[in-house]
Amino acid sequence: NINLVRFPAIVGQKLPKLSHTSLKPGEIGCYKSHKALWEKCVKEKRPYIIIAEDDIQKQKIFSYRIIKTAIKNLINKPEPFKWDILYLSEVIDRGHRRRNIGFKYNLPSLEDKYTRDGELIQEEPNNLSTSPRTSPSTSPHATLPNITTIEPRCGLHFYVLSYRGCLKCIEAANKINYTAPIDVAIWYGDRTLRSFTIVSGLVTEKPDISDTFSD
Repeated sequence: NINLVRFPAIVGQKLPKLSHTSLKPGEIGCYKSHKALWEKCVKEKRPYIIIAEDDIQKQKIFSYRIIKTAIKNLINKPEPFKWDILYLSEVIDRGHRRRNIGFKYNLPSLEDKYTRDGELIQEEPNNLSTSPRTSPSTSPHATLPNITTIEPRCGLHFYVLSYRGCLKCIEAANKINYTAPIDVAIWYGDRTLRSFTIVSGLVTEKPDISDTFSD
């Protein structure tokens, strides 16, 4: 079984206003809440953490078995294909990807960081494989059932972050410093996020709840 623990989210409306950001209080609270959970994972030296926002809605295919199997498959992958983040939610915003995800917040395109020869890359210089192109037969996700790599996307409704992923996202959050929402900020760290997703999202976002954008 997966043990669920409710984390009291940080209420942005109760925080001092930040003069350097255009983020709304709800977005700031969301930023701080996710970052606090990553820091908790690092402090407790957990191998990974599963995070779900309280406005998610299960799809018919939802299954804890799928989640556990996906995590097990990623953990058991050999070097150099380490993972940082596994998305479990459906993509709600399909209009913002690596090319333009940060434009609204005056952040640069991520094309150069996440693309080589027109293909999505999942590599870190001087650490992982430096092969300029990975063939389909040796793709890091080719042997992972129900999992595929994913380019930068919006939305942190339901996801799994590895210990290493937590460190990277904390670094990125500190670097961006509330000048963009947390789901955008994580892609702008100095290190590339090794990102994966369940092929079919297990949850979606409830349309009648939108506290992230509250005033």
